[in-house]
Amino acid sequence: MLLAAIPTLDAILEAHARDLGADFTAYRNHTFRIANLCAVHAARSDAETIEKIAIAAAFHDLGIWTDRTFDYLAPSIALATRYLAETGHAGWTEEI
Repeated sequence: MLLAAIPTLDAILEAHARDLGADFTAYRNHTFRIANLCAVHAARSDAETIEKIAIAAAFHDLGIWTDRTFDYLAPSIALATRYLAETGHAGWTEEI
């Protein structure tokens, strides 16, 4: 199953388009490849699983751009954690 449209992923990336700047398209393509690879290997492909994959893919390297550092894990985790809290999915934090 190839996911050509992942609305959550696009929405998160659009919210950070300014941070991504000229790298937006390249990072979008990268995150779509990651999401599709994960979806192919996921034990389930239900809507909730795809949603979790999309969120994880969107935030996995985003700290590079938002915090302008290659020490990006902590900023990326903080961004994802805040997003999950703001969208009512704080219970997914550990898994994401």
